[in-house]
Amino acid sequence: MSLLTGNRKVAPFGLSGGVDGACGANNLIRAEGVEQPLGGCAVLDLQSGDRVRIATPGGGGFGLP
Repeated sequence: MSLLTGNRKVAPFGLSGGVDGACGANNLIRAEGVEQPLGGCAVLDLQSGDRVRIATPGGGGFGLP
């Protein structure tokens, strides 16, 4: 599997006083239940029963909070 994602370490910024959004996260969950975090870019071999969880980053706000 190849994974290329952004905003995993730096949150999406807000504009005009809006607050920053949340960073995203990628996790590999092996068939046995062992979970390991993945970076924004990854290449790995998956086995039957493995899962990948991708939490997309939240957008930055706009205007006064």
